[in-house]
Amino acid sequence: MIPFRFNRDFDVEMLESLYQHLRTHDNGVELTLRAPGGNKVDAAGKAVSGVVKDAGGRTLLSMRPKEGVVYLRRAGALKAPLIDFLKERGFDQDKINGELSVVCIGVYIALVAGLGFYYFLNAQMLYFYPVLLMCAGVMVAGLFLLSHSSKPGQEVWELPGMIMLVLGALFTAPACILAKPMIKTLGLKKLQYHLVQDNVSLYEVER
Repeated sequence: MIPFRFNRDFDVEMLESLYQHLRTHDNGVELTLRAPGGNKVDAAGKAVSGVVKDAGGRTLLSMRPKEGVVYLRRAGALKAPLIDFLKERGFDQDKINGELSVVCIGVYIALVAGLGFYYFLNAQMLYFYPVLLMCAGVMVAGLFLLSHSSKPGQEVWELPGMIMLVLGALFTAPACILAKPMIKTLGLKKLQYHLVQDNVSLYEVER
């Protein structure tokens, strides 16, 4: 499933503040910082990535040099304070630039259509062209459903969207790699959609 993403430079101060904030609700929360080689470090100045976990060892937020992921679905009782912290830090106001993802999808469609048409003319593969177009259409439809499922209350469309995305990608590889920027953009929008809505109970807790 598409994770809740954000694009921010690694900020150890933010991680430490989140850690302290969540500990007021659960003193079992842990913060782990890692150096460039992946080893654990205690010195904040040497860290380039980090994770905040609950008492059960489930990751609540992970952050790398240029991006991060929030695990809202597994946050349990810490969902509300986690969301409050993200709102205070302006995550719901982050600007999302989806131009590259739209361009990549356009290139993907053109590439698949062009390749199929080439084989249709030169290899006399009469059925190959419509099959490729159908697969491309299934993949784009899957992305549309995933976009719709990113909105609170529409999560039921996420699984059908992923199935359609995978089916379309299987028959249009490696061109389907061009869908990756769009999937990342959907993850960014998914986080913002859930931060701006007020009813925290809409989140489904992962077991």
